[in-house]
Amino acid sequence: MASRIPVVRVVRDGGVVSETRCSDAAIVAAAVRELVKGDDREHAYAVLLDGGNRIKAISLVSLGAGDATLMGAREVFRAAVVYAASEVVLAHNHPSGNPEPSREDVAVAMRLRAVGDFLGIPMVDFVVVGETGHVSLAERENW
Repeated sequence: MASRIPVVRVVRDGGVVSETRCSDAAIVAAAVRELVKGDDREHAYAVLLDGGNRIKAISLVSLGAGDATLMGAREVFRAAVVYAASEVVLAHNHPSGNPEPSREDVAVAMRLRAVGDFLGIPMVDFVVVGETGHVSLAERENW
C-alpha cells in the first residue's frame, strides 16, 4: 500500500483519510494479512470507509484465541461512529490458513450486516483472510 493507513486500537476522535481506495476484497485481505503476519490468533478488524470508498482507518475489534474470536456489534460499530465512516468492511483471519468461512462466520456476518443497516452504516463486505487467499462474502451470491 502506498499510503499509511491508521490502525486504531483505542478509538480517538478524528482520523486521517488515506488515498487508498477499497475497490475490492483483495485490498482488505492484503492489509489484514500484513497486520496479522506471524501471529497464531484470530484478529477481527473493522475497515472504515469514507463516502469516496477510501480507507479512513482500520480498527482492531477483537483478538481471539487460536481459532476463534468474538465479534460484537458494539466493538465493530464504535469506531465507525467515531470516525464517521460511511461504510464498514469486517475482516478477520483464519490462523489455519484456510480462508473458507465457517457457518458461524456467515451467521455473525449476517447479524452484523443487519446492525449496520439499522445504524445507517452499511457493512458492505465480510472478508476471511487465509495465509495466501481470501474469501469475500459480498462476492458470493448469498450475501
